[in-house]
Amino acid sequence: MQIVRPDININFMKATRFTTALSIGLVLASIGLLGMRGLNLGTDFTGGTKILVKFKNSFRAQDKVLVQKAFDEEGLAQKFGTTEAPATCSVNKSNATTLTVAVSGQRSGISAEEQTTLFSELSKKAGFRSLVDIKDTGGTLTATYSLKPLARKDLREATKTLAEETEKKDAQIDVQDFVEGAGSRADIARYQISTQLTSVLTDKVRDSIKKAITENAAFKDQLDGPVLNTTDGEDKFLIQLTEKRNLQTAEVELRAIFKAQGLDHVAITSDVEVRAENAFYKRVNMEMKDGLITEKENRKRRLAYQEERALRLEGQGNAAWRIEDPTDTSFYVSVEQLRAKLETKFSKEFPGSFQGIDSSSSISATVGQAMFNKGLLAIIYALLGILAYIWLRFDIRYSPGAVVALAHDVLITLGLFALFQIKFSLSIVAALLTIVGYSLNDTIVVYDRIRENTKRMRQLDIRSVVNRSINETLSRTLLTSITTLIVVLSLLFFGGGLISDFALALAIGVIIGTYSSVYVASPVVLLLDRFVEQKKEDQRSATPRTNAV
Repeated sequence: MQIVRPDININFMKATRFTTALSIGLVLASIGLLGMRGLNLGTDFTGGTKILVKFKNSFRAQDKVLVQKAFDEEGLAQKFGTTEAPATCSVNKSNATTLTVAVSGQRSGISAEEQTTLFSELSKKAGFRSLVDIKDTGGTLTATYSLKPLARKDLREATKTLAEETEKKDAQIDVQDFVEGAGSRADIARYQISTQLTSVLTDKVRDSIKKAITENAAFKDQLDGPVLNTTDGEDKFLIQLTEKRNLQTAEVELRAIFKAQGLDHVAITSDVEVRAENAFYKRVNMEMKDGLITEKENRKRRLAYQEERALRLEGQGNAAWRIEDPTDTSFYVSVEQLRAKLETKFSKEFPGSFQGIDSSSSISATVGQAMFNKGLLAIIYALLGILAYIWLRFDIRYSPGAVVALAHDVLITLGLFALFQIKFSLSIVAALLTIVGYSLNDTIVVYDRIRENTKRMRQLDIRSVVNRSINETLSRTLLTSITTLIVVLSLLFFGGGLISDFALALAIGVIIGTYSSVYVASPVVLLLDRFVEQKKEDQRSATPRTNAV
């Protein structure tokens, strides 16, 4: 398929003065923006916490069944009424966010407080908490459950109040939709909260925890060095012992120490448990990849593995993933107080819709900076590798043009991110590397045609050969760019959530990459060809004079 005439002959190189000035201006502007405004670094690079929360955004038809089942099976019919004369209920789904439950035949003398307790128990048993109103209409109690519409700003404000209680009052907070794709539940909305908070503990509390472990009778004589924060700013502590301790025993003792400090939400693990867990997940993933088990069986095994944790710590349970020697000398304790406080906060702020926190992960500022540096190095190494590859595949006239075009694409994309202060995360680094690959592919296609035509059209000058080559590959270039843009723009406008910034970077890169393949890489080839030919001419001119001497 061709979308341009095969015999088309556009003089692209005629505009090189204008496009060169334009490209230099855009690159300089981008460098200026990066210097003055900088990138809006995400928590991947500044350090912080990512929390995946889920909310109920609509009632489903199944909720009516769940309420009726809970009423019948949890003894609520007898609690509302009596054993001899149980109450009955009917459930009606008024709309997507409102559910009403009418209870008839309730016993006399049931207080308002008891009504609230029983209806709250009913909704809890059915899997949601959203009671807003109870009315007594002619002997029938009617409870209304309503889901409060949730906006991202509500989550941001609720999280912000936690930041104000800590030493990071000015911590940035970002909320994005988390789109799961096919198979996700339509009545559940997930959001990813990114905040610079990695902790709600102060240095004083951390020091108190270390002191409590050091002075505890179960540990003080076996500590192999001081209790350490594994990473500065994170609430993860490393306890190393001189002798091996039973995993289950050590966990019970450590939980007691942290509970005495008012910290109930902790996760405890050890080196041996981490190794066993990594081996298990690697094995089931490989089995699924090889087609030995289905995805459903994979999920079933993972769930069984998690449920058997207590048995594994005692060296018992399924023989396939049993820990043969359930002892270790290194224990890690992660204080999940931020997660616990968020759960409490959201349960209070959004009692009807909050369904829990799916996951949370933290990264310190030190590690974030290291990841940022590695991300930049990845881009630089990619450019250097491409320089070497083009040099080997073509010659010295081609490789600098390819690298200049790629640097041009990356710098302009970064400049736009700095201009609009779009969040810069690890996914954007991945997008930049993708842009490098896409732009390089476009450039190599043009370069291949230039090289072929240089051999076939010796009667033409290099400028005409470059023009002819660009025209011959124009149909392919436009088709590739348009089809890629259709996909990328679909992700941008319909993908939503976490993928939108990635798609935006790709969309910018595809457009600029197509432009640079024609108006950046090719003019550099002309420039270097002129330089190389001039060098050859100088050498030829110098040869007769040398012989004459």
